[in-house]
Formats: sequence, C-alpha cells, structure tokens
Amino acid sequence: DCPGQIELYVHLPVLKKVTKQLENWGYRVAVVCLLDSSFVTTPSRFISGTLSCLAAMMQLALPHVNVLTKCDLLPDKKNTLDSILNPPMDQLLDDLNQESAGKFHRLNQAMSELITSYSLTSFLPLDVTDIESLEHVLSHIDHALQYYEMQEPKDIDDEKEDRDVDDAALTKAMTSFMPYKDNDSKEK
Repeated sequence: DCPGQIELYVHLPVLKKVTKQLENWGYRVAVVCLLDSSFVTTPSRFISGTLSCLAAMMQLALPHVNVLTKCDLLPDKKNTLDSILNPPMDQLLDDLNQESAGKFHRLNQAMSELITSYSLTSFLPLDVTDIESLEHVLSHIDHALQYYEMQEPKDIDDEKEDRDVDDAALTKAMTSFMPYKDNDSKEK
C-alpha cells in the first residue's frame, strides 16, 4: 500500500525490488491500483489516473487490476460510472482540449492515443455497500493471481475426512470451555 507515494512504483525501482523478493520467497504477487472515483470525474484527472495506472503496470510488470473506489459516494452513480468506465475517447479529448490552452492540444492528442493504443487500462467499480461489487473485484484479483489454479483438486473421500477432522476439532474446542466436572464430587 503506497498512498500518495506514486514515485515508489512509477519512477523508482523500489517496489519492483520488493515484489521480486516476495516472488523469490514463493508468494504470488499482483498489483491492485486503487483510484478514488471522485478523482477521475474530469477529463484531465481521468487521463492522469489512467496514465498513472499504465505507468505502474509497465514498471512493475505484474498482473494488474485497476479499481475505482468510493463508487457508493458518487452523485448520480449510474451515469457517472458509465462515463468513467466507458469513456468515448474522442469526447474526452474534446473536453480536455476545452480545459487546456491551445499549446497543449498536441500533448493531449498524444496522451489520448497512448491510452487507446495500449487498451490495457480498464477499471472495476468498487461499492463497499454492495457485496456483489466486492465479490466481483475479488474474483478479478483471484484471476490475476491464478489463485484457483494453485488449489489441489479434492476427492469426495478427502472432503469427508476434512469434515470429520473439523468436527472433531470443533468438539474438542467446545468441550475445553465447558466447566470441569470432577467425577468424585456429587452434584446436589
């Protein structure tokens, strides 16, 4: 987690070294880039956030998931999310050119072409009040990590043995909290 420390994963090799060490230790590593949804509601901020995600993706060279956070706080959530998740790049470029001076129009065009030519940056909306949204983001992260491919398939007999062991452990744990009964003492 590097909030506000964009240079750690975009310009410097610090985080890349950390992730390589984690991989050397046997951990599976993926990048989850979190962007505040209210930050990317203007064209200039959208392009800035998208380029930041793209730079991190290229610098770290790891499986990557881009997530728009705080979607539950957006006014007119449905329309705003549609415009953020599926922005028409021509319209976005026109809006950006209206915001900026004429001398930046060629730069705006180049950034727009960079984003569309890579087509690697897409965003998943995260609404913490919606369990399906959380599950959707988690499933993308699991897919990026290839989490389920590492799981060993189980036979039906193995699952029964696991349940029996779990039941025995649960029974033992529950009886350890029961009051001790001395067989020699008599209850009155």
